[in-house]
Amino acid sequence: MRTTQHGRSILLGVFSWAAVNLAPPEGRKDQHWYGLGAGPDRAGERLQGRIYEV
Repeated sequence: MRTTQHGRSILLGVFSWAAVNLAPPEGRKDQHWYGLGAGPDRAGERLQGRIYEV
């Protein structure tokens, strides 16, 4: 990440993405999350519940 005021920062975390209704494309719904500071184990636990929210 880079900002004009503070220069460059490195963000650590996990990016997760879920999509439903892939066919037909009109009904498709995507959701994504970025867990700052989260590790893969914690992100995996949270993703299991989040999938059903999409």
